[in-house]
Amino acid sequence: MFSFLFILPLIGSVKSEAYPRKLEPDEENKLLQEMKNGSREARGKLIEHNLRLVAHIAKKYDNASEDKDDILSIGIVGLIKGIDTFKFEIGRASCRERVFGY
Repeated sequence: MFSFLFILPLIGSVKSEAYPRKLEPDEENKLLQEMKNGSREARGKLIEHNLRLVAHIAKKYDNASEDKDDILSIGIVGLIKGIDTFKFEIGRASCRERVFGY
């Protein structure tokens, strides 16, 4: 099971400098291939390096009645589900495009 321990310090902040840098498409594809071959470390890196995107989307809901930590948590769960169900064979589009539609 995935551990949220490395994410906990990041959840309270939606500032982009609190998150790891965005992966280049070739790095992302390499990690996806490693994950397909069973690498838990590659899966963790994909999750970690896409947290910035979740935070960016969560910022759009700052004025919503939901707590921002709840919105971030829901987004992180969606990111994890998207990465876990990713089908590498479908094409060469980036993980970000497949998970979030852009």
